[in-house]
Amino acid sequence: MDGGAESALLGGVIGLVSLIPILVFTHHRVQKNWPWWIVPRLKNKGTVRVGVRNSGGTWNPAKPTPTGRVYASGQATYTLDSDGIVHLRLQPKHGSERSFSGPLPDSYSKPSMRIQKARRTARAVLVAIAVAVAVGFAVGYLASSGPTASRLGWGLFGALVTYIALWALILVIRVVMSVGALRRGKNAP
Repeated sequence: MDGGAESALLGGVIGLVSLIPILVFTHHRVQKNWPWWIVPRLKNKGTVRVGVRNSGGTWNPAKPTPTGRVYASGQATYTLDSDGIVHLRLQPKHGSERSFSGPLPDSYSKPSMRIQKARRTARAVLVAIAVAVAVGFAVGYLASSGPTASRLGWGLFGALVTYIALWALILVIRVVMSVGALRRGKNAP
């Protein structure tokens, strides 16, 4: 590999690595506008304030479903009164303040044991995927020879192959589990 290719590859690796904090920040920002993030903090603090973007909106406590959203760029302030009623004051960047109220949703107040177990399992699967991809990178990097940029490229290739293989495996497992649930009649309407 010549110097230009090595620089390009190294730049690509640095670019990919720098995307990780951006993705984490974006995920955290998006989660802040959903009831599963708002309700626990509301119960602890009594008041929660979040920024709202027009494209994603924020949770509307007046709607009984978690998909009930209010769309307006600005600030949203959630408060919880002593009767268990959630009050939302939405102050858009342009326009007048809007208010919405609704009961504290039970499904977000106390997650069932089944949901807690599913969350722990999902976290464990994500950690296992991250570890496997890191191992794939290490195998690709250590099994190759040559300049650092070339080894980084092989490491990225190893990580990509590992990720694709895990994705296919997880897809097969999900299909098998769904077929099994259908056979047992657990997915019937």
